[in-house]
Amino acid sequence: QANSLQILEEGACHLLKLSTSACEELTPSGQKTKVRDRTHWAAYYLKRAGCLISVKRGHYQITERGKSLLAKNSKIDTKTLLQFE
Repeated sequence: QANSLQILEEGACHLLKLSTSACEELTPSGQKTKVRDRTHWAAYYLKRAGCLISVKRGHYQITERGKSLLAKNSKIDTKTLLQFE
């Protein structure tokens, strides 16, 4: 069964129209793909900003704050998320 991050990784590859080789490109350590690395960092910052909650390991749920932020912004980046404590 796929977890939330795996679904997000696949969705990002599809939405961004990345090639298979781009989706499989590894980080310099060779331990994980760049897409997985970026997805995990995105989830980390979204959780810290209160936009996501972890319902169990690897499974996330968007919060009301996250829904509101998404409705107001076409782009959500680290700078946007750092406005929250």
